[in-house]
Amino acid sequence: MESFPTKCRLPAEALDRLICPMCRVSVRENEGWMVGACGHRFPIVNGVPHMAEEFAKREVSDVG
Repeated sequence: MESFPTKCRLPAEALDRLICPMCRVSVRENEGWMVGACGHRFPIVNGVPHMAEEFAKREVSDVG
């Protein structure tokens, strides 16, 4: 089912207003994903960011 990534087709002024729905931090577009500073990422499907929590993936970093 993971037929993404695709490029976002929203206007820049709309993209600037998007935030992570879980952490309320800003997000940016990166290789077919909207990525939050918190580490959550949301797929862009057919040009539209899917920003609902059920679509979220968490970036995992190696700590320690």
